[in-house]
Amino acid sequence: MIRNYVHENYLKNKLNEKKSKNSKIYYKELYENHYLVMRKQIESFKLNEYNRDEYFELCSAELTTYWKYLLSFMNKLGISSNSKIHTNFLEEFSIYFLSKIPKINEFDIFTKNVFSGFKLNYNGELKQLYKDVDFCIGKEISGIKMPNEEELTIKIPIIFVEVKSYTDATMLGEIVNTSRKIKNAVPNSKSILLSFLKAFKDDHIYEIAGDSYINEIILMTNKSRSKSNNDVKNQISFTKKGLKDYYITIEKYMNELNKADKVNNIGSLLTTIENYKEENEV
Repeated sequence: MIRNYVHENYLKNKLNEKKSKNSKIYYKELYENHYLVMRKQIESFKLNEYNRDEYFELCSAELTTYWKYLLSFMNKLGISSNSKIHTNFLEEFSIYFLSKIPKINEFDIFTKNVFSGFKLNYNGELKQLYKDVDFCIGKEISGIKMPNEEELTIKIPIIFVEVKSYTDATMLGEIVNTSRKIKNAVPNSKSILLSFLKAFKDDHIYEIAGDSYINEIILMTNKSRSKSNNDVKNQISFTKKGLKDYYITIEKYMNELNKADKVNNIGSLLTTIENYKEENEV
């Protein structure tokens, strides 16, 4: 079961770098007294059908508190917004936030080299194509032998998520393009855009709704990114509503996995999964 804690790895690397003593003290404080405490709180919560709202409230509070401390930490040490210290946290939090979904522990979580097909070169050799995403639930399959005896490792996506601090119309087009390439290679995979701020017009949502390449867009806050305010990170928060919708969407897709390969023997073959279930329960 592969888990890539990109934010934790970043903090550990900083602790191991040759830095001033004061700088290391600050990173140690951030890692041990804030990051690990927040993560332990979320991971140790016993989720059941009766306390789901309590879980989303707790996660909203813990994630937002850590985010605010992280920003104050960046200001204290003069770390610029170009640093990955805050963006890799946005990519990582899903690992522990979604860990209560039972089926998720049966799969790997990765971000790099997600399978997006094969390309045949002029020598008749197959080359694997990849795409990087921000968060992906899938299966890493090793030892696949190619005709030239080369062994491949393929990371098959089941659900892949692009996590953005904000999304504008240009970025939206790029995300659709990435999703198209991955879904053409793995048609039953699901694509989600998780955006903390919105910087595109509603017309684009209607266009996306008719496009099968993005299955869902989750907006974490009801704020729109101001063109006059370039400091996007200060506008970000982890809302209970956004977290709840994100969790329920992933949970729904995970629950559909055991039905995804079922096809009717007669009648409509492209019936929805929900209709399939209803018809066969009669």
